[in-house]
Amino acid sequence: MPVLVPSFLPPPPASTVLATNKQPVLNEQSSSSSSTLPASGQPQPLAQPISDSATADNDTLEASVPAVTLSQSTIEPELAAALASSMLGHVLFLKGQVPMPAAQLARLPQPLNATKAKKRTELLTALDTLNSHLHTTFQALAEALAQRGQGSGSGVYEEVKGKENVGFENGGVVGKGKDTGNGDVRDEERGEAQVVFAVGPTPGAPKARVVFALRGLALGERKEEEESEEESGEEESEEEEDSEEEESSGEESDRDEQPSSRAPSPPSTQPLDDVPPIPPPAPVPSFTPFTNPSPSVRPPLSNKPLPLSTRPSLSHSHSSLSTFSSSAPPRLNTNRLSAVTHGPNSRAEAQASIRAAERALGKTLAEDGRLAAGGELAPTHTHILLRAPRRFVHPAWRPRAQLGAALDSYVADALGPPNPKKKSAKKPEGVIVCASVDHVVVPSIGEGGKEEDEMIWWLWDGRLTGFADW
Repeated sequence: MPVLVPSFLPPPPASTVLATNKQPVLNEQSSSSSSTLPASGQPQPLAQPISDSATADNDTLEASVPAVTLSQSTIEPELAAALASSMLGHVLFLKGQVPMPAAQLARLPQPLNATKAKKRTELLTALDTLNSHLHTTFQALAEALAQRGQGSGSGVYEEVKGKENVGFENGGVVGKGKDTGNGDVRDEERGEAQVVFAVGPTPGAPKARVVFALRGLALGERKEEEESEEESGEEESEEEEDSEEEESSGEESDRDEQPSSRAPSPPSTQPLDDVPPIPPPAPVPSFTPFTNPSPSVRPPLSNKPLPLSTRPSLSHSHSSLSTFSSSAPPRLNTNRLSAVTHGPNSRAEAQASIRAAERALGKTLAEDGRLAAGGELAPTHTHILLRAPRRFVHPAWRPRAQLGAALDSYVADALGPPNPKKKSAKKPEGVIVCASVDHVVVPSIGEGGKEEDEMIWWLWDGRLTGFADW
C-alpha cells in the first residue's frame, strides 16, 4: 500500500543541493571513463569533436598570398600583360625603387639635375620596352602551354588547392591523382602563368621576391598537327620527285646502251668550194615617222534611229544578267563584317575591363598590406622571371634553368596554404589573379615527356634600376 506524502515539502539544505548537482557529472565522467577503458584496463584519450574547418574540402583552403577574382572567364594575353605591368609598378613603389608610382613619374617635368634626369629616363625607357614585350610574351607563353604535353601520353591533372594534395610536376603546380585521361590540353582549357619579381643585385640571391600568378590564362591554338601534315606532304612530294628522276635517268641510260639499227651515213663527197656563200645581212632601214598625207574627215554622227531588227532585245540581256548572277558567288559585305567583329565599342569595353581589373588588384594589395609591410629597400636592380616550357620562344627572354630549385620552392610556399609547422622569419609576398572559372587544368609531363615540355625559368633581357633622389 503506497504511503501518501504531502505535496508541499520544505526546501532541502544547501549542502544537499550541491551534492545532487555534482552527482550526475561525476556519474557521467565515471561512465565515460569506464567506457573508454579497453579490455586491458588502460585509459585511452578521448575523441576530439570534428570541427567544420577540419571537414572542409581542400578547395576551401586559402593560399599564403591574397587572391583576386576577375569577372572574365579567361585571361587573355592583353589583360595579362596589363596586370603584370600594373603589378610591377606596385612592386617598384612599395619596395622603394621609385619615389612615386611610375604612372605619375612619367607626367612630372624633367628635373634640372642631369644625373637624376638620366636615371629617370633610363627607367621609363626600360618600362616602355617591357610593356611592349609583355603582350607578345603572354601570347608566346599561351601557345607554348597549348603545345605542351602533345604526343607524350600523359594525362591532364586538375589543380587542387591545399599543399598536402598539390605537387610540382616539372615546375607546374598540379593535383596528384586527378588524371582526367584526356591525354592533352584542349584549346578551351585554361593554364597558369607564374611571374616572379626579384628585387636585388642578382636574380639568384635577391633581397625580396614577389610572386604574381595568373590562373585561367587562355591557351593558344595548336600547330603541331598542321605542321606534321605539311611535313608528311613535303616528304611524299620529295619521294615522288626522286622516283620520277630515277625513272627518267633509267630510260636515258637504256637509250644510250641500246645499239642503233641504222647504218652509219657515208661521208659527204661534196667539195667545200661548192658550198654557197652566206649572203651578207641586209642593211637596217632608217626609221621614218608615219604621216597620213590625206587625213580623212570623220563623218558626222547620225541622229536617225536604228531599226527594230538591229536593236538588242531586253529579254536576251536580262537572261544573260540572270545567268551571271546565278553563277557568280554571293559577295560578302565586308563593311558590315568589320563593324560586327571590330565594333567601335569593343575596344572601349576591353579597356574598361582592364582598368577595372587593375583597380581590383590595387585594392587587394592595399587591403592585404603585406607587400608594403615588407619594408623599403635601397635602390637596386629589379629582375623579372617567368616560368615557361623550354619550347617557349621570345627574343627578349633568356633561359635560367639553374634558378629552378630556389624559385620553385618559394612559389610553392606562396601559392600553397600556410604551413604552421614551417618557421620562417618572412612570409611569402605576392598575389594570385584568378579568372571567374575556378577549374584550371595544367598538363603533367611524365618520364616519357619531351625535353621541350620541361618547365624552366626565363629571365627578361632588360635592366630596371631604381633611384630615390628626386
